[in-house]
Amino acid sequence: MISNLGKVLFIGAGNIENLTLGALKALKTVDTVLYDALIDNEILTLVPKHAKKFYVGKRSGKHSIDQPGINKLMTLLAQRGEVVARLKGGDPMIYSRIGEELQSLTAQEIPFRIIPGVSSMSDIAAYSAIPLSYRNGNNEFRTIQGHHLSDKASYWQDLARYEGLITVFMGSGNAMEIAKRLLLYGMTAKTPILFIESDKNSKKVFQKGILADLASQNISRKTSGPGLIFIGKNVEFWAECRHLNLNFDYSSIKYRENPLPKNQNSQANIFLASR
Repeated sequence: MISNLGKVLFIGAGNIENLTLGALKALKTVDTVLYDALIDNEILTLVPKHAKKFYVGKRSGKHSIDQPGINKLMTLLAQRGEVVARLKGGDPMIYSRIGEELQSLTAQEIPFRIIPGVSSMSDIAAYSAIPLSYRNGNNEFRTIQGHHLSDKASYWQDLARYEGLITVFMGSGNAMEIAKRLLLYGMTAKTPILFIESDKNSKKVFQKGILADLASQNISRKTSGPGLIFIGKNVEFWAECRHLNLNFDYSSIKYRENPLPKNQNSQANIFLASR
């Protein structure tokens, strides 16, 4: 049965500068690409010319196709014998809904492979020269997602007491509320923070301050692009090292968000409706 099926390759991507050799090799073998919003447009030029491309991205509540639709499309294409690239920004194992997609494939006995990528946390930390662990500062780190906030007091109490570096994914829209809850449950107002966004011109926008600045909106979202928030002592490296950091030559390294092509937001749904 499996021999008659195609397969799905989960490929971590994002910034083309961070594309791994494994990802590049895998992209050369695919028949179809299902790609997310935060994929560098240049990466799409690396797939075979015959390969079909479906945009299945989700940005700030705007979904080109819902998650069940992605699962169905991916499964349908593999059942037709195709090699399907499920192209995800950053590392496919972190905040990417891969759990639901793996369950969908497993239910249909469809083989898959996962090619890891460079997480946006590692990417931005390196870009900003912020050690994720530092013996004389935050010696460990923790990630949280800032899109759907927990209502449990125990969660915020634990987070406010945490002595490691906190990285907030998808927290741009809830930055003030996150800061207020951390302050409410005991984190010091002077805890250093760094808020990094990518603007429409692909340049990084940095805002450094303290937790109280986030809570009072002295620091707040400046762009509609993706953002990451670091909270902890290790943030101080950004200010101390930035004059020597060659990543701040924006002409050499940029983040290019792939623009949504005309009519592409419904193309995956149209394909599914025709089957």
